[in-house]
Amino acid sequence: MRKLILLIAYLVLLTSTFAQDDFLAKQYFADGDFEKAVVFYEKLVDRDPRRTDYAEGLVACYQQLERYTDAEDFLLKKIDEGNPYPTLFVELGYNYTLQDEPVKATTYYDRAILKINENPNFGYGLGFKFQQYALLDYALKAYSKAMELNPQLDYNYQKARIYGEQGDIEKMYEAYLTLIGEGKASKSNILRGIDDFISSDPENENNIKLKRILLQNAQKNPKILWNELLSWLFVQQRQYDSAFRQEKAIYKRTDGSSVQRLEGLADMAFENDAIPTATEIYEYIIANTNNEVTQLDAELNLIDIQLLNADNKKLDVIQKRYEELMNIHGYKSQTLQLQVAYANFLTFRKRYARTGNRYAQKKFGTSPERTGPCLYQIGLGRYLGIRQKI
Repeated sequence: MRKLILLIAYLVLLTSTFAQDDFLAKQYFADGDFEKAVVFYEKLVDRDPRRTDYAEGLVACYQQLERYTDAEDFLLKKIDEGNPYPTLFVELGYNYTLQDEPVKATTYYDRAILKINENPNFGYGLGFKFQQYALLDYALKAYSKAMELNPQLDYNYQKARIYGEQGDIEKMYEAYLTLIGEGKASKSNILRGIDDFISSDPENENNIKLKRILLQNAQKNPKILWNELLSWLFVQQRQYDSAFRQEKAIYKRTDGSSVQRLEGLADMAFENDAIPTATEIYEYIIANTNNEVTQLDAELNLIDIQLLNADNKKLDVIQKRYEELMNIHGYKSQTLQLQVAYANFLTFRKRYARTGNRYAQKKFGTSPERTGPCLYQIGLGRYLGIRQKI
């Protein structure tokens, strides 16, 4: 029993020491103290020679200290041991690159690529390692070869990022769109990657390339996805009328299942002063939805637009429209936004405070003294009648 306890204590101490050496090696390396880091990495490699991260850490220390011969000897020994992980060939090739020996470097880079023939799954690790050393052409070779040998593998995301770094924008777009088209990546993630390469200028070269590729995809395979992406591009370019055409196509192809996208586009057009387009979209929503609340929201947004720079004559017309809507919808909890908007309109635009309070009291049962502030606070911004734009 005593021997067992001693053995356990020894193993705990050994594990603790090993973990401490691991921490110190990484910490000294991060601090740039490579003389100290190399000591701990040599210990770690001796204890666990199969850990590739320790081997790579040791090689990196040698290279930082310009001990290229030590790095070369270590890597050749690891390779000669048999069945080396292919990234060691990349490490050795890069060691020659640092010594300005391109022929030797290329030899080992090519040997690394050939290893993918044995196992296509090596493609990811090799591609990533090549990327670490900014060897982008080799990274593309690794990813592409792996995908060619095993179609189940998909490294289009990695390839797209490399194409972006190389400035090959068309290939980047094609790789990203392949991912979305095959449902292998979320649209939001891909659009974040593409967004860095376009601008609000429709004549920007990258914008034109993306539009052309999207249109080509839509012709080859008329999926709603391409309409959605074209709409997104037009929104980035502040071309809300063009985006509206795409959204109408989407709405029709989905059998009018939802106007949520149209509502979002209309609100965006309004907020960005594309008033004619916003008006057209709100009118389209009113004409095409049977949902009472959705129709009313669009009606109230149209009134908000009419209130922009409205004179007294126009205010009278708007008041009549409010009264018509009140007659249609009445006092219902589902149409609270109408009651709040109308009371606010009467109080703050027509200056009929008592009339506005009567509407509020009828619905909320509040006193005249508190109605105005209450309405202003609970109107939730869009239903207070007067937006900040007005």
